[in-house]
Amino acid sequence: MSVTIRNIVRCRTCGAEIFWATTRDGKRIPIDAVPVSNGNVLIESVNGMCTATVVGAGGGEYVSHFMTCPHAAWHRKSPAEDRCVEGSWVVS
Repeated sequence: MSVTIRNIVRCRTCGAEIFWATTRDGKRIPIDAVPVSNGNVLIESVNGMCTATVVGAGGGEYVSHFMTCPHAAWHRKSPAEDRCVEGSWVVS
């Protein structure tokens, strides 16, 4: 089933076009905005929400931005290691 993606934004560190989806566990996940033939994420519309299911390589039509962002490790740091100062993330 084809899903129309809205609310394309840019990654705050690398500038790539992404959109946000929610996993079935309720976690937000950044997704590269351009569909690919060998993706690892399926996108569905569930109750009007953009829902992502991570599958094996080639099983999806999109790619998690964590796979392509050169700064992915920075985004994955635990909240205890980061602090927000006046709207900007500062790594401790």
